[in-house]
Amino acid sequence: MKKWLGLTYLPGGDDKYIDSLTKCLEFVRENSPSKEELTKWFLQTFRSVESIAVVKSCIRTIEKLDLIVRSKDKFSVSDVAKEFLQTSNNDLVYQKLKANYVGIEDILEILSEKPHSVDEVLVILKGKTGTKWRSKRQVAIRLNWLLNLRLVTKIGQRYQLAKEMKDIEGQIEQQRPEHDAIRDMIVEIGKAYDCDTKKEYPLNGEKLDVLWKKLGQLAAWEVHFEANLHKALSKLKQALLWLNAEPRLVTTQEGQLEAKKLLETSFHELKDALIIEHWEEIINWYNSAKPSADALQKFRFKHDLRFRSKGRKG
Repeated sequence: MKKWLGLTYLPGGDDKYIDSLTKCLEFVRENSPSKEELTKWFLQTFRSVESIAVVKSCIRTIEKLDLIVRSKDKFSVSDVAKEFLQTSNNDLVYQKLKANYVGIEDILEILSEKPHSVDEVLVILKGKTGTKWRSKRQVAIRLNWLLNLRLVTKIGQRYQLAKEMKDIEGQIEQQRPEHDAIRDMIVEIGKAYDCDTKKEYPLNGEKLDVLWKKLGQLAAWEVHFEANLHKALSKLKQALLWLNAEPRLVTTQEGQLEAKKLLETSFHELKDALIIEHWEEIINWYNSAKPSADALQKFRFKHDLRFRSKGRKG
């Protein structure tokens, strides 16, 4: 699924996004309004909003979050929205925000390293996502959403991960499968893309976790959890230099941050070649009934032009 670029704030105040969202979903649930009726409700409920264009943007955002659904010019709430209204579980909104809008996970990753200002996040995010934003407006809106979801806190002019987010990350890491289970999933994913896959491929006295081969191109995989990260990166470096294989590291969030630091020093040869994945992404792709277009794009060989197809909504 392609992600949207343009995210909109919700009225009511910078700290009221979730309150405003809840009110809107309750109104839609009870009234099944038309677009005109929902627009009128926004204008009457939030007196500070005078522009119909702003209201339309708010409605589009809630639609893009898959929380309201339009059918025959009538809106109804989605199943996710019904669950949110019943449970007040903000994670349901976060998952939709993350799935449907560019840069959400990237911002959390940026803030996991250290606190940053909006301007600093903008610079790093543009580098990570390739967006062409000239102003910080879209970054500020995303940070505000994350503040309202209590995943980020603000101290002075800097933003940082909230304790709740760190706790969630810790719980997720505790649930991860063993090394060999993730390795075997990578083998099966390779087979789904018609790759010749080798498990524990011998290389200079060591063994790569997985090697893919397709159309003369190679991809080398290493799964790293508690083991020596230097050793995993050394094997990937050898795979790049000796086999001309595209190096791919699967690890934890902590491993991702450590690996990125090592790419600036000991393993600078891998800096422009290494692809780093969180182990959860491997599980998500493995659980797909068949490779989706997005997954195929993610797993494409770097130089295989037949796999290229870029473009975003927005």
